[in-house]
Amino acid sequence: MRLKICAVQLRVCTAELICGTDITFNDGLVIVHAENSHGKSTVMQSIIYGLGLEGMLSASHDVPLPHVMTDSIDLPDGSKENVLTSYVTIEIENAKREVVTVTRSVKGAGSNHLIKVATGPLLTDPKCKAEYSDYYVRERMAATSERGFHRWFVDFLGWTLPQVARVDGTTCPLYVECIFPLMLIEQKRGWSAIQARMPYHFRIREVAKRSFEFLLRLEVNDLALLRQQLREESHVIRSEWAVVVERIANILKAINGVPQELDHTPRLIGSEETIPVLIARGGKWLPFSEALKLNQADLQRLEQQEIPRVEKISDEAESALRQARDELAQVDVATNDLFRAVQQDDLQISNLDDRLISLEEDYRRNADLIKLKKLGSTSHISAAGGHCPTCHQPVTDSLIPLNQQTPMTAEQNIDFIKAQLETFTLIKRTSATALNAKRRRLDSLRIRATELRSTIRALQKTLVSDGREPSVAAIEARLLLRSNVAAFRQAADDMEKELPRLRELGKRWDIVMTKIRSLPKGDLSTDDKAKLNRLTEIFIAHAKQFELSSVDPRTLKISEENYRPEHEGFDLEFDLSASDMIRTIWAYLHSLLEIAKETKTNHLNLLILDEPRQQETARTSFRQLFVRAAANAGANQQVIVATSEEQANLQPLLATLPHQLISFRERIVKPLGLRAEVDQGPAEPYEIDEEAKEIEMPWESEAHSAVKRAIDSFEWNAAERTIRYRGFNGQVHTATSYDDLYSGLCAVALEGWFSLVPFDEGEPVFPSDKDSIVERHLAPRAADLHAFFDQPPAS
Repeated sequence: MRLKICAVQLRVCTAELICGTDITFNDGLVIVHAENSHGKSTVMQSIIYGLGLEGMLSASHDVPLPHVMTDSIDLPDGSKENVLTSYVTIEIENAKREVVTVTRSVKGAGSNHLIKVATGPLLTDPKCKAEYSDYYVRERMAATSERGFHRWFVDFLGWTLPQVARVDGTTCPLYVECIFPLMLIEQKRGWSAIQARMPYHFRIREVAKRSFEFLLRLEVNDLALLRQQLREESHVIRSEWAVVVERIANILKAINGVPQELDHTPRLIGSEETIPVLIARGGKWLPFSEALKLNQADLQRLEQQEIPRVEKISDEAESALRQARDELAQVDVATNDLFRAVQQDDLQISNLDDRLISLEEDYRRNADLIKLKKLGSTSHISAAGGHCPTCHQPVTDSLIPLNQQTPMTAEQNIDFIKAQLETFTLIKRTSATALNAKRRRLDSLRIRATELRSTIRALQKTLVSDGREPSVAAIEARLLLRSNVAAFRQAADDMEKELPRLRELGKRWDIVMTKIRSLPKGDLSTDDKAKLNRLTEIFIAHAKQFELSSVDPRTLKISEENYRPEHEGFDLEFDLSASDMIRTIWAYLHSLLEIAKETKTNHLNLLILDEPRQQETARTSFRQLFVRAAANAGANQQVIVATSEEQANLQPLLATLPHQLISFRERIVKPLGLRAEVDQGPAEPYEIDEEAKEIEMPWESEAHSAVKRAIDSFEWNAAERTIRYRGFNGQVHTATSYDDLYSGLCAVALEGWFSLVPFDEGEPVFPSDKDSIVERHLAPRAADLHAFFDQPPAS
């Protein structure tokens, strides 16, 4: 990855002057030197603005450039002129050595949300042939839409931005404005802290961490996304598994059966494996196959017998009715007893849950006390506060004589509570298992009660029937068994149809669980930890070289939690003097730059520092900063430093170091030439400065030329106080007032503009700036024109 700033051009146009500067940057260490308030920061901020990165500074859409680019410019003679138009042009190069030139308006000349990209080095090779494309910036979708500048910029850099989570739970790309604060430090607030200018207004969760992870190309974000994907996939599998299990439960419900070894947690099911099923029969739970065999045997036995008549079995029916009623009474009693037992067990488990919650609260409370003691707290602290730590009921201050009390320490409380948690968790698990068994038994009794009531009804019908008729009970028994056998076979078929789906879900679940188990236990992979360890080594070496003295550099490390420097487990910023904070930022930023030479990262091998010598940092440290930066010259890296250090002091600091020094003795943005020659008489033909022509787009140049031709064609008629002139296509127009002339020339400028400007779906890509064009040409002769039109016609 690479981004090289090849050249920067600033242009400011007033009514009479073209002002600006042209700077070309080399690889390696580049020093931009000028006195304070002479424009160094203007150049640095113009790079930010020209690349549409002002979102890294704030959420505001105001232009983050000083008044020289937006309002007025102070001239060398002490005068001041208003800015009519201004813009920034930057030539950049990527790792593939592709060079493009981007231009963005600051004031006038169209919207400053439009950026023009030209393929080719137009600043260092103005004669090159270029193709132009227009993109928008600082608008919605500018980071993702095909015509968004940052979408193009990311492709140009070779980045693939990850999707990150916002605080509201949605996702968005990791915007480029979030990444550049680790490579570009502006003067106003950039030196107040490490990562001081992170754009939190994008509402990206842990934006500083996400930006660091991307820049260093850590796997942690990929791991987090993979964990999330696996977690979501496991939820889907679990949900689909639960649906199939519910269908199987409904299938078995029709035959008074329940599946075994099949809960709502998916598992592998072998190709030959079947699901065990228990059937409630005769008040007992029997395996599916055994219950089916018994039903088939009973049916076969009954079908081999003739259906008896009532008169022959009346005594047997009465005896069977008495037995059924007695058994039903016993079943009802057992059901009621078991139902109360189930309710009692439910209450016990609920109490166990409350007990576990209380124990966990006590555990946290005592853990807090231990932490406070370790930190040196000497205040009177208590974990119980006059309440029993077990049942939380009020207790008196003393349960036994004070001379016999030996209160437990917080550490002993912790050990005791841990043992209690383990005990009650085991009790709850055992109780839950017993409760499930009781519920199954309760279901079996209820099913048996239903069977008995059906038998009693059939026997009662038999006993009141005509003695010559067949036994209703015998008939119903046959019909019931036939129905049961058919239902068993249907259930077996339906279960067989559901098994392939369960096997498929079980395999998917096993694959997902295997992947989850193979992930690192922490957020960082082994490679990530190795990369952070190497970054720590480089950071320590830089801190030593930059003469960090508030703490021993050897005790420093890069935190695995927030990727910031820490000392003895605490953020390093709290232990530093103001000057050492600056040294730390130098070391941190240079470490990120240097590790990019050793391993694959997403760093652009670019570092821009605006006034890095803050807080009167020692010159020896400043010299070491230059030494470290100059060492990057041979690694296709670029370090641009803007400084106001006195020239006499700067030369020794740079001695023997390979560097490029760009020094300005006067203001960086300065007059380059006249826009028009001003005379006091009637307007005469004039020439626009040639440099102004070079910086104009073709459609803008054509508009200027059209207005100039019209002015050159003025025919002054003093007798009628009118001016005749030729329009864009040579047609003759007559102006009878200044406003009439102004409107006519605006129409001429508009025709010239539209003759060359590109159109997109019927609309001009660049809106015309006809007013500023006409004002530029009429301003030198406005007084003469007003005087001419205001006089009465000559007699």
